[in-house]
Amino acid sequence: MILDEISNLSRYMGGLSWAGATILPHFAYNDRPAGFALERWWFELFGFNYRPQLAFLLLLHLGNLVLGFFLFRRLGASILASFAALCVFGTLSTTAQTVTFLGAVFDVLCLFLLLASVLAFVSRKRGSAALSAILFFLALRTKEFAIVLPVLLLAIAYCEQIPSPARRGTYVLRRLWIHLAIWAVFLGQYAWLIRGMVATLPAGNPYTIRANFATVLDSFSYYTALIFHVEGHPRKSYLILALVFTMAGYALYRRRGWIMWAFAAFLLTLLPVSIIPGNRAEFYVYAPALFLLLAAALTVEDMMGRLIPNERTRWCATVAAVVVVLISVAHFQRGPYFLNRVAYRVGVRKVAAVTAADGTTLLPSLVPDSWLFVYQGANISWLLFPGPCDFFNLPQHRQSFHCVLSGSIDEVNRLYQAHEQPKYYMVYGADGSLRMSGAPGSFAAAR
Repeated sequence: MILDEISNLSRYMGGLSWAGATILPHFAYNDRPAGFALERWWFELFGFNYRPQLAFLLLLHLGNLVLGFFLFRRLGASILASFAALCVFGTLSTTAQTVTFLGAVFDVLCLFLLLASVLAFVSRKRGSAALSAILFFLALRTKEFAIVLPVLLLAIAYCEQIPSPARRGTYVLRRLWIHLAIWAVFLGQYAWLIRGMVATLPAGNPYTIRANFATVLDSFSYYTALIFHVEGHPRKSYLILALVFTMAGYALYRRRGWIMWAFAAFLLTLLPVSIIPGNRAEFYVYAPALFLLLAAALTVEDMMGRLIPNERTRWCATVAAVVVVLISVAHFQRGPYFLNRVAYRVGVRKVAAVTAADGTTLLPSLVPDSWLFVYQGANISWLLFPGPCDFFNLPQHRQSFHCVLSGSIDEVNRLYQAHEQPKYYMVYGADGSLRMSGAPGSFAAAR
């Protein structure tokens, strides 16, 4: 386990409790008790064993594929088009990086709850609206982008056929009043929190909000290109974004409501992170990519229906398109772009595994409530960075060790000499190895 996979667990250092499970957010960003609790529950079951926790995360991802298929079919996509679009979604490098990183459980779980809420809402069965509202609330307490869901549900409710169109407003309000009540409360809370955050963030903070058109457009260009693996090419990025908006324009011209709805879902789920240009990650496109591929599938099918009136010929053309898509996916996964990212992620975890083995060996000899001074040089201590050294504290269920990581031998020496016993000096190697050392001065002389 690495980085956020460990640091997220420190919110429940003493174990799972109701202490961190608040109804309303207390912070504008990263206040997600549902996701934090799920991560902690996995840790209570499996400790630092990554593989079984990954299996749970992949099951959630599989649930998203299943719910996505039902949503695609509900909005008019054929079985073949739905299958092809979900194959692309399930094998994007951004998706692969998201669903193998336990720290991205918020994105995966939030999409699951969001899709379940939409499907419950469109079912129109007795109690389905209330169930949808409960799922919406849980999604809100999992990741912030769920705040856009009522806009999408309003569009669905408004477009539904009802016996008396003149009473459409009353019908929509009756179907969505619980969602809208939750929405109003959370919008007010987030507005108050964001106002305070903007006023207190220091200059240069990566979470600085820039809610202007240029920033949003640049972010959409960046993230859309990231989905289609075009990075570092601004012209190509804007070209891809232009193609996306062209498809949206086609849907508007053809008055295809569900295609426009899918494009709106893509834009809205991406909007919350588009105003934070200083902190961009591949995990942020996990949910938007699903809706963009839904829009693409519906658009291609609509165009084929217009260009190929014969049903049998159109079916053969659809099969051919699906085969081309699957071959492209297989080819992409064997290409350098995908394999380089696989190698990097696996390499980082192998380094962290070496640190974990050495740290587990050292832990019994460490006196609680002591200081750990770790010289890491130019290396990144993937396992020790969170906390720092939450890896040592989490098994104790409390802050047992105070840790200092430094790339400067002089700084480590100075801080080490300034503290009284019990204290320990450790050296972190480029291969992830962690060993106890004598006085830092002697180590510096040996170097």
